[in-house]
Amino acid sequence: MIENLLSSYLSVIVLDSKALSKQILQKMRKDVPIIAADGAARWLQSDYIIGDIDSLSVSSSNGAQVICVSEQETTDFEKCMRFAEERNLLPSLVLGISGGEIDHVLGNIQALLKHAKNHSFFFLDDYQEGVKIGLPLTKGNYRAQVKPNATISILPFYLCTLTTKGLFWELENQALTPDGLNATRNRAIQDTVEFHIIEGKALVIIDI
Repeated sequence: MIENLLSSYLSVIVLDSKALSKQILQKMRKDVPIIAADGAARWLQSDYIIGDIDSLSVSSSNGAQVICVSEQETTDFEKCMRFAEERNLLPSLVLGISGGEIDHVLGNIQALLKHAKNHSFFFLDDYQEGVKIGLPLTKGNYRAQVKPNATISILPFYLCTLTTKGLFWELENQALTPDGLNATRNRAIQDTVEFHIIEGKALVIIDI
């Protein structure tokens, strides 16, 4: 699942956070359109700039198509996701999800889970030792090839019941809730890990 996603996504959404690291750029495809969420266009060459354009002047768009969506019921990130869906640019890789202030980070993850159907939107995030992939999973069965002893966290932003196979601490028809049991910092004991989401939705984050 992971390798297929990383080789077949149809667009990249970049949020306004920080310049992309070398390890992220190495994993980023060069043949798909880049959608910048408003202020990200200040430091990123993109094909589209989408948002309420309160962080950017149109004159500094560097040739990108600027699409101003002035309504304030949704965030710039949500506007970008809606654009990608309308233009049939899914799946879409999201970058910069955790590079901002803490309220931005939590809001970005909430928006991702709200709009993602399975992994129509997924993210990469870098840290000192490597890169993690974030996969929003809904009801269904999923198999992912992972590296040895990969750290795997399952975050239930909604009620989620699931079964796993290939983890050190297996879950069997386990209910996870935002204010109850969660499953962070588990690890893989096989090179293929399976997730059976019985109901609900969860964000699965895996070292790659």
